Amino acid sequence: MPPHMGNLKKLRTLTNFSLGKESGSGIEELGKLQHIRGDLSIENLQNANPKHVGEANLRAKEHLKTLEFQWSGKSKDSERLSNCYNCSTLPPLGQLTSLKELSIIGFTKLMFVGSEFYGSCGPAMKPFRSLEILRFERMKQWEEWKDGDGAFPQLEELYVKECPKLTKAFPSHLPCLKKLQVVGCKKQLVVSLRVPHAIPEVMLMDNSMKWS
Repeated sequence: MPPHMGNLKKLRTLTNFSLGKESGSGIEELGKLQHIRGDLSIENLQNANPKHVGEANLRAKEHLKTLEFQWSGKSKDSERLSNCYNCSTLPPLGQLTSLKELSIIGFTKLMFVGSEFYGSCGPAMKPFRSLEILRFERMKQWEEWKDGDGAFPQLEELYVKECPKLTKAFPSHLPCLKKLQVVGCKKQLVVSLRVPHAIPEVMLMDNSMKWS
């Protein structure tokens, strides 16, 4: 893939975009291509810098019919995305079939978590099918977490800390959940949570209480 594809601002057809680590080959180049349409496959997503994912502005590309994400190389079983202060969306991490632990921290502009987070996995594959531990922390503007179809079938531990605006609750079906911590969130959220008695370890504390 030639570098600086974003300079082709009038480009309408781009079927494949391969991300690289060099300057001019990042996912932010897609943000400059306002007129692309049809089918687009974004390859080598493991090279994407989380701080620039929002700059791709994929939601605004209303003429795209299909959008595919592809990873290559050795699969990671843990991922940490932190302090992406200008990111308003999350990458489709639900497609990482080997991912077992995920931490998302300090996405201060993120307001909504939904289908873009789960990705297009298809009916035969559930999003985050191997994930066991999930952490969200210091998400100051986060308001809503939309359920994904069959997502998190193996999730055992869920931590949500310092998300003061989150009011709409978590995925409704977490069959393997063993540990739940919700700390520093709105009392409205904490009170509304329906926690199955089968979960061995639960901590629910709203943001009116002190915690460490």
